[in-house]
Amino acid sequence: MRTPMKPLIRFVITVLFLLPLNALHAQSSRTVKRLKFAPGTSSAIVKGTVTKDDPVVYQFEAKKGQQLRVKLIGKAKNNDVVIGELQAPGGESLMPDLDTSWSGKLPRTGLYSIGIGLIESKTGSYTLEVIITN
Repeated sequence: MRTPMKPLIRFVITVLFLLPLNALHAQSSRTVKRLKFAPGTSSAIVKGTVTKDDPVVYQFEAKKGQQLRVKLIGKAKNNDVVIGELQAPGGESLMPDLDTSWSGKLPRTGLYSIGIGLIESKTGSYTLEVIITN
């Protein structure tokens, strides 16, 4: 359940959250996980854990014009497991705010990234569902 935030507070939280994710994309020293779809399927479900200091990034290939639906179910002390970044090839951000779901038409063909992180909690668990359709 979402609680309303004042725009300035939301902006500060978003910036503070995205800094580690942007560093993660820039540095190859952190682990980036490849999202794998089973042969003949267009969806994947992964479960994992995340810590505040180490967001998890999933990457996957998709084509321009495909529809993407992403849903995150998280469990943490402060109920704050979020998708902090959804990036198109070239680094374009598709999500203007922190959230737990997104759907839309993909703007280009290539490698997409989904960053999962925490706002205040130290650790959390999650289930991420990604569905791509033509």
